[in-house]
Amino acid sequence: MRPGRRVETMKNDNARFLSRRSALTAVAAGSAALAGTWMLPGSAEAAPGISAEAPAGIRRLFSSFLTAKSAADVDRTMAFFSRSDMTYWDATAGFSFPDWATLKGVFENYMPNWGPDAHSYQTDLLGSETGAALFFTNSPQEFGQEIRGISVVDIREGKFVRWIDYWDGRHFGISELSAFRSPPAQFPSDFGWTLPGENASSPLKRTVAALSRSAAAGDHQRMATLFDANGVLEDLTLHTAVAGPKSIAAYLKQAVSNLPYGQRARVRHVVGGSAGGAYEWTNSSSPIPRGASALQLNADGKITRLSSIWDGSLVDAGWLTQRMAETIER
Repeated sequence: MRPGRRVETMKNDNARFLSRRSALTAVAAGSAALAGTWMLPGSAEAAPGISAEAPAGIRRLFSSFLTAKSAADVDRTMAFFSRSDMTYWDATAGFSFPDWATLKGVFENYMPNWGPDAHSYQTDLLGSETGAALFFTNSPQEFGQEIRGISVVDIREGKFVRWIDYWDGRHFGISELSAFRSPPAQFPSDFGWTLPGENASSPLKRTVAALSRSAAAGDHQRMATLFDANGVLEDLTLHTAVAGPKSIAAYLKQAVSNLPYGQRARVRHVVGGSAGGAYEWTNSSSPIPRGASALQLNADGKITRLSSIWDGSLVDAGWLTQRMAETIER
């Protein structure tokens, strides 16, 4: 699709979203699409447990942004986004806000409805001056159900140029999500992966490439060697965590051909620095077509934690049970 046509289509889709949803549904959809973007006052510094690997400047950038959002200040909030070339996406609900003015309009419509008890907060931040992975939690007071997810954010000259949220619709509630999720015919097929360019650090891109190549070959042993001796392979949707290369190799031997981010996955975009970040992936052969994986690296470039998230509402309980059973060591 031509760039101009893509933006026009996104604007039309957004207009339909604003015109056809009820007020309650619109607040839920808008909040979901803006997940993880504000937090309680006084949270300017990273909370206990937040990785200190992200540069101090990036931690300050996100903290300042979240503080502006907590104050429900539209102008201060929008000052963090590039006026010329920003996009905002929700990979689970299928929403797109293609430019600065559209996103500002969303904030102007919905921020007054955010009550004092509604809040989102960060639980981890991995990245660099060019991009980051933000782990977030939205309280149920925001729109009725808790959301936990990962936002993948591209940054240019201190401004957000692309922001996309990945979260598990099953955790949110299948029926609740179906009330506002974009129908298949309107669901984006392109989430703007190429728009910001590839600016992640070389060490991070090399690790992601090695992981992807090994997965494509079904080489579970090679994948496991990319992890630190105490590294953890975590699936936030399956609620599973496997620790140590030996157990990770045993798990991937069973699972790599079935995991949505496994053997047939395609890396679409990488953000972050030498100590960590995230990559987005798609899988046309899986019932899970897209998701994100955040990774933290040690000084030797080994993975200390790889956390993946995707929309579990797209598969039934039996499929999920089979994937969880693959964690059993044999």
